[in-house]
Amino acid sequence: MNLLRPNSNSAMIFDMDGLLLDSLDNLSLCMTQTVKEFCQSQEQLTNFVEYDLKNPGLSRFEKIDYFIDSMPIANHYNRDSLISEMLLKFDSYSLEARLNSRLDMSVFELENHFDPKRTVLLSNCDNQQLKSVVAHFGLHQVFRGGLVGTPPSKLERMKEISQTFNKKVTWSVSDSESDALIARELGLNFIFVQQFARDNAAWLASGELRYDNLKMLLNDTGN
Repeated sequence: MNLLRPNSNSAMIFDMDGLLLDSLDNLSLCMTQTVKEFCQSQEQLTNFVEYDLKNPGLSRFEKIDYFIDSMPIANHYNRDSLISEMLLKFDSYSLEARLNSRLDMSVFELENHFDPKRTVLLSNCDNQQLKSVVAHFGLHQVFRGGLVGTPPSKLERMKEISQTFNKKVTWSVSDSESDALIARELGLNFIFVQQFARDNAAWLASGELRYDNLKMLLNDTGN
């Protein structure tokens, strides 16, 4: 069966962590370090670490919300203040973690296959940190279609981006099920890349593509 695949006219929206950067383990350590001092028990920390490892594609906001909801005395805290404090801690840890992560160098070949003005980098990290990471790795010319971070949510950001392009030729490329769910909700095409992912994507739906690594995706790009 010949599946639809991207070509030089496609609009491409790339995830960063777990796709371009081998950063998932580093970011999990950052999140654990962030929540550890707020835990009331070892069991709470253990449960959170398990949740974090199973949900690499969720945003820092969703993970911190989950943690606070698991606190036995959560009502004793000012939720907004606690969220702000935890986000600041995580952001301070995660910048260094991302800068020290391995980059898939195939990313610099994207412009040979796709129009850089239709190639977007969408990440769960905040906008300022995303700009710092892009500058560190020299990715400005690769993603001339936009550098987009959060907040608002990745769903809202993806919706904004997809309104710029024809959905029929727009592809979301990621390592996570959460991004696949967003693509399905918005009617976008989806590609899973295995290389830095944490699972084998048994959740892929019919018509969605799978590649072992970014290089294989580029080699299979249609004309």
